[in-house]
Amino acid sequence: MKYTFSLSTQPERQRATLSLYVLNSLLLATHIALEFYYYSLGAHIMAIVNIFSILFYSMSFISLNKKDFSRYGYATYGEICVHSILATILIGWDAGFQLWLVAIISAYFFPHFEDPDNRHTKKGLSSSIFFGVGAFIAYMTLFVLHAAGITGSFAKKVSPRTILLTNGMNSFIVFTTVLSFTFVFVRRLNKTQERLNDMALHDSLTGLFNRYALTPVIEEAENIANAKQSTFSVAIADLDHFKKINDTYGHDTGDYVLREFAKILQEESPENTVVGRWGGEEFLIVMAGDMETMGIHMEALRKRIEGLDLQHKNHRIPLTISIGYAGYRIGDSLQKTLLDADQMLYEAKESGRNIVKP
Repeated sequence: MKYTFSLSTQPERQRATLSLYVLNSLLLATHIALEFYYYSLGAHIMAIVNIFSILFYSMSFISLNKKDFSRYGYATYGEICVHSILATILIGWDAGFQLWLVAIISAYFFPHFEDPDNRHTKKGLSSSIFFGVGAFIAYMTLFVLHAAGITGSFAKKVSPRTILLTNGMNSFIVFTTVLSFTFVFVRRLNKTQERLNDMALHDSLTGLFNRYALTPVIEEAENIANAKQSTFSVAIADLDHFKKINDTYGHDTGDYVLREFAKILQEESPENTVVGRWGGEEFLIVMAGDMETMGIHMEALRKRIEGLDLQHKNHRIPLTISIGYAGYRIGDSLQKTLLDADQMLYEAKESGRNIVKP
């Protein structure tokens, strides 16, 4: 598995577009329902304002088709703020339209969070915070106007029961919205954390465990060996003349060779074996069992690599490996076992390379 730095992948863009399509559809359906509600109340001013809201969300599908997520976020924020403020001023604080401003604080982060190109930028986060603070200021301003008795001129024409039902409707919409976005944020954060953890444990080029991940594996093998009075073996494999491959054919060919070797190393590894990239062109193999078993498998690996017919960019790449291995003995330190394997690797290279040395 190969990882790249960019997180802007095609599946992420498809998920972002689908999520915002669903969000826009829900907002459009809500405003269509509000149109009937405003007319039933006789709130003609809000009914006219709401027609513009319906037209806005109908036209917003064009922005989503163009993948213009940020502009969609700005425009949606403005529409909800204006609609919420006007509805609160005309129908009154007790109807609960000001609660939409609470929902927009969390909802406004959604387009930036879903936009792969913007969610990791300081600009995207700063603008979300800025408009979130703006929604809070608008909410507190409406509260002051309500306390001063300025809001709710139309509410006097509406029954208290209707106002109460309206408040319940708005409360339901707002809490559902906040819970939905919270669920989305937590789910995406968990996926991102899993991905980062996986990237931290694996070599980005070969997909094998990296040195950071291999260290606890070896330590665990040592603990098991001491507890069960058993043994295990470690081997270090080194690609012969790898620098020459890079210098002669280029680093992209060198990367190709590393990936191919990693695949073969996994294919040749028996059960109860862990392999990984130890560093550069060196690979570590940790195998349960004695040195004799390790030697048999390492010799088979050496022969397979020697017989490879690697072709890359119309070049045949000759490849051999040198391997040094050692067995863990109870009472020895783990460091000593690794040093023994490394010493055997050194002797294999000094002996002419393409050798397995116990």
